[in-house]
Amino acid sequence: MKEVKEVFFHKNVGDIVKEITNSVDRTGYIIAQSNSAGEAYNICERASEDIKIITKDIVKQI
Repeated sequence: MKEVKEVFFHKNVGDIVKEITNSVDRTGYIIAQSNSAGEAYNICERASEDIKIITKDIVKQI
């Protein structure tokens, strides 16, 4: 998609992903450019459908 300007991941394979409580906790983001904010949002939503992130629950043993 030419409207997608950037896709960035803050996490790497093996990183622990915690519950999101602020923007620093997010896994990544997509930036799109369009004629309106609504259309840019829709482009990001469509682009996110092509991204697959696999997670698994872990239990911390004490």
